[in-house]
Amino acid sequence: MSTISFIRGQVYFAMLPGLESEKPYLIVSNNARNGALGTSLAVRITTSDKQHVRTAIRIPDGECCVGYVLCDDIEPLYPEDVHRLAGALSPSVMLKVADGLRAALALS
Repeated sequence: MSTISFIRGQVYFAMLPGLESEKPYLIVSNNARNGALGTSLAVRITTSDKQHVRTAIRIPDGECCVGYVLCDDIEPLYPEDVHRLAGALSPSVMLKVADGLRAALALS
């Protein structure tokens, strides 16, 4: 992709070093940080059943993707890693992701 402006809540398919195929990542860092640095912090999304994991947030039907947001799997995401934009998660799901991040980072 050419110029990318990472926005919190967006989901990108990206190929990070060490991966054999592209994976979906949710942008979780704040927009001011993303704009200032040109990169973002993102968490991976998986289709594996993770309902038993407190820091894995289920993505409900009707969103831009399916599966679980792995709030304890935080990665830096660079523009050169990104392949395509999948869409964005709704504000209600992002509130649940914020709770998952607080749990993952022991901020609650």
